[in-house]
Amino acid sequence: MRRRGRSVLVVAASRDDRRVLFDALDGLDPGEILSARDTAHAHALLRQGPLPVLAIMDFEHAPDEARALCAELAGAPVIGLFGAAFGAGRLTAAMAAECNIQSWLRAPVDAAEAELRIREVLVGTHAETAHEASRSVASAAADEPGEEAGSVPAMLQTLAGLLQPGRDSAGWSGLLPRAMDALGMDLIIVAERDASGDGLWPLARMDRLSEPGTSDPLREAFARQALRGEPVVHTGGRGADTQGEAFMRATGSVRFAALPLFDTHRNVLGVMVCASRRADTPAAGLLQPMLEIVASRFAAVLELRAERERGRHRALLDGLTGLPNRMLFNDRLESALQDARRTGEVFAVLFVDLDRFKGINDSLGHGVGDQVLVAEAHRLQALLRASDTVARYAGDEFTAILRHVDDRADIAGAAAKVLHGMQAPLILDNGSELQVTASIGVSVFPDDAADAEGLIRHADMAMYNAKGQGRNQVQAFGNAPGEAHRQRLEMESRLRDAEANRELCVHYQPQVDIASEAVVAVEALLRWRHPVLGMLSPGFFLPLAEESGLIIPIGEWALRRACADVAEWQQRSVAGLRLAVNLSSLQWMSPNLVTMIESVCRDTGLSPRMLDLEASESALAHPPPELAGVLRALREIGCRIVIDDAGVGRLGMEEEADGLPADAIKIDHGFIRNIGSDPDDEVVITSLLDAARGDGRRVVAEGVETERQLEFLRERGCEAAQGYLFCRPLEAAALGELLAARPHPANGGEGSPVPAHA
Repeated sequence: MRRRGRSVLVVAASRDDRRVLFDALDGLDPGEILSARDTAHAHALLRQGPLPVLAIMDFEHAPDEARALCAELAGAPVIGLFGAAFGAGRLTAAMAAECNIQSWLRAPVDAAEAELRIREVLVGTHAETAHEASRSVASAAADEPGEEAGSVPAMLQTLAGLLQPGRDSAGWSGLLPRAMDALGMDLIIVAERDASGDGLWPLARMDRLSEPGTSDPLREAFARQALRGEPVVHTGGRGADTQGEAFMRATGSVRFAALPLFDTHRNVLGVMVCASRRADTPAAGLLQPMLEIVASRFAAVLELRAERERGRHRALLDGLTGLPNRMLFNDRLESALQDARRTGEVFAVLFVDLDRFKGINDSLGHGVGDQVLVAEAHRLQALLRASDTVARYAGDEFTAILRHVDDRADIAGAAAKVLHGMQAPLILDNGSELQVTASIGVSVFPDDAADAEGLIRHADMAMYNAKGQGRNQVQAFGNAPGEAHRQRLEMESRLRDAEANRELCVHYQPQVDIASEAVVAVEALLRWRHPVLGMLSPGFFLPLAEESGLIIPIGEWALRRACADVAEWQQRSVAGLRLAVNLSSLQWMSPNLVTMIESVCRDTGLSPRMLDLEASESALAHPPPELAGVLRALREIGCRIVIDDAGVGRLGMEEEADGLPADAIKIDHGFIRNIGSDPDDEVVITSLLDAARGDGRRVVAEGVETERQLEFLRERGCEAAQGYLFCRPLEAAALGELLAARPHPANGGEGSPVPAHA
């Protein structure tokens, strides 16, 4: 008898497939790799040495010759390779048994899938589990009364399609129906272990059992038992497992099962839950091994998804710094563009280049240069928010995407913070100190470019301009003065017709009570659906509206629209819902502001007592006498006055200037985003909260994006918050559905909980 050596045979017609398989095998260190382009070449290789421990074989181009070659392998496990021309339909149970095919790969070969399938077969795997279960099916069928032996191959062929990874492209929608038919089930749920490790997150479900009010099977005791690695199978008849009795009664099922989905290391990836109202198909003795076959297949899909994600993650990170590389940065930039075109968000691209870095490499060596790159990468991440993307673009060049910013002033502040932070001395591994500065270029969407290439190019140009101006500074990209003037005139002309053309719309962001996380108000945010530039945020076009005086008619239109929407939601969903509206300086100085607000409230049915009117802190710092009278008149009709952007100046922390009335303050998001990273900003927030509490003013924190920020505010007694942690700005229809769908507190006036990331 020929001995079996430590080698793997690869037979594939495609050179690219052979290369991918070679790389996958090389990473697993299986011994010698014998690579053949066809079966004749493979026969020649086999004659020269011992038998392989595994063969990966092309069954598409010469299936009969491949079957003959399998006979020469003397029982070595085989992974079959097929393409569209061969197809899954030509696989039979007889072929699988004859050739000892334990798994399948589709050509062209996917590297992550190949590595997983090879590991499965080499270490005792999903495929081995499935084939052991197949043998159990055959054995059980032989002992099952009334079960004809001739039906076993047909049964195995029904299940064979589930064992073919080439079918993954159909997704769960392709796998679940075949599993339902093979098992005779009326319910199948596939769920993966959630991030906590103690619960389950549903991935796919087909259900003909559900009744209104039926409990979630994934919360049942038998599902939790399966998550611990212990299968639960009730095949019908008397003596049902007591933990499943309530579920069976609720669904009318007579069979149910919950099986753990193991990876190749016997870790539980998730759970498969099945149930059926039929007790006869398949026979009781066949059910558990057939369930194990299907569970093995689903486990392979889950592990493959995880393996692909790990491989993709590794391929998208810079090997030295661990930051996203250029490919991942470009992908995230495209995502930011898609979001911004839909929501009107303003965002910025930063191009950061270390000054005189070549001199560091040349004089101190590449080892020190690498230390500097790693240290500056970590420093850059720490200086920006978790919601921003920081990447190593090339060499000593870094890029960043700043999301959720209001205007250029906000962007300039963040860039200045980066510039200042990167000047701090670095301590090298040998204890010496080195100071490295950076030149930073900034481009802004949509002002400077409307596509990814333009934003990067303009940020790069601005960075080189910063170097030309002496390095260690920030430069923003700007259009030529003549072109900018022409564009401004075009935008103003288009803005005049925006309302008539139905291009203006109002989005809403909820404000939640921090104690209960119930919606208590919504802030109205004006958007412009520009026919060329897409959705534009107010930070882009409101300065133009103020300069041209268009803010007065546009502001009245927006207020009327928002009051009508909130009045409708009060009737349908949240009786005590308030509306927050930010008024510009020009609106505050309008002589008929009070009359206009009274008219709008009367026409829309929204009480002025439910209206929060926001004024910027800078506008209230030195108010003219007439403004104080307007504010008092608005309070008299019931409106609440809110100081916006509190903390940027000093008014929010002082007593009311000259008796200026204000009922609440809103802490600027520039302070909120630095919670956990800037102690000075945390002091400002605490001071604002203490001062507001002493004055009896309510406090709203804007721009809350993380649980850490929320917990900080909760501990210091902040009453309300808004931000992406709770809900992004939504169109009226979407927010109306969200409010209507959520349960409301019994008091009827405080609003409803909103899920994070709604």
